[in-house]
Amino acid sequence: ANVTGCTRCDVRILAPAAISACDPSASPQTARLESIFPKRLEILKSAREYPIQRIAFIHGEDLDFDKWQYDFKAKVVGVTLIPLRLTEKTIEDLPKLMHQVQAEAGVIHDDSLRDRYTKALVRVTSSIPKPFIFPLDEADIGAWMHYGTKVDLAARAVDYFIPILQGKKIANLPVGFPTEYELVVNQTLAQRHGWVFPKRFLMLPQREAGAN
Repeated sequence: ANVTGCTRCDVRILAPAAISACDPSASPQTARLESIFPKRLEILKSAREYPIQRIAFIHGEDLDFDKWQYDFKAKVVGVTLIPLRLTEKTIEDLPKLMHQVQAEAGVIHDDSLRDRYTKALVRVTSSIPKPFIFPLDEADIGAWMHYGTKVDLAARAVDYFIPILQGKKIANLPVGFPTEYELVVNQTLAQRHGWVFPKRFLMLPQREAGAN
């Protein structure tokens, strides 16, 4: 039911019954399942001059932790992942929870919690003097940073709707995977908290928040 013809999740499945590429028993010839989650962890790990080690994994109720093997991916990156399950009522408790588990940074899971409460998550995490990384465009509305696929969904939707209006069946239309990725760092917020990103972050192309 993807009417844009494009997914913003970087998931490539090369077999009907794909299993995680992080599974040591997985064979590239039989199955492969990838995500850009490890890349987000790598970005957070290098967000200061000495590596960040403890990263809070902020998620809602609908999480298949075993399927995506988040712990294994965190170990490959070299960080400790600390799951923090939030609900609408506990989002405001995040600063206290981060302190309790001694997390040095946070990664926001792309699930229904983020879908429904993006603004609340951005507001709360931006009040914490530790970097958080979001999956889509949240740095443009005040979050610490985001890293994810860069897709012009409006343009893709137009290209998809025209064939539908011409009578082509949706099942016969291709679904594209993203080819561009974007890391946006909110330097204004970082400076407000006294956070200094390494020089490699500042060497990236600059743009104003909200600009495409």
